[in-house]
Amino acid sequence: ASAQELAGLSAYRAERFAMARKFLRAAVELSGDGQHLPQVMDCERAARRYSLVKSTFQQLVESEPTPDVLAEGRIVLASTLADQSKFQEAIDLLNAGGASKILRNPSGRHLRLWYTLADVYDRAGDATAARELFARVVSVDPEAYRHPPPSIPAP
Repeated sequence: ASAQELAGLSAYRAERFAMARKFLRAAVELSGDGQHLPQVMDCERAARRYSLVKSTFQQLVESEPTPDVLAEGRIVLASTLADQSKFQEAIDLLNAGGASKILRNPSGRHLRLWYTLADVYDRAGDATAARELFARVVSVDPEAYRHPPPSIPAP
């Protein structure tokens, strides 16, 4: 199982999603541990196998995952729903996972949920809600999701 996991995570990091899905599925089957099901879901999303994303999320829920792993699964499923312009379903899913809660000491998963919810609102055309959530993320972690500036060629 650990060899399958390593091969799957390596392929996932290299964005070889079909290969990653195969190895990670095998690791889950062999170990009985669903911790990598969100990555499997992401591989299915990359292949636009949307019905598989949803059924894998159900498998994830049934595996009684940790809160962090469940949050990752919600993020992938919500993003998949948004890919299909099912924005309200995505928003409802994220809100059911606590994405709309204002927390005094949010964890990393809360920042990821807020960011994803902001992205869904933005994709749905609700710039006001998106801006408020993106601002919430930045107020907690100004460096979160910051991309390095493009390199400027030398004169």
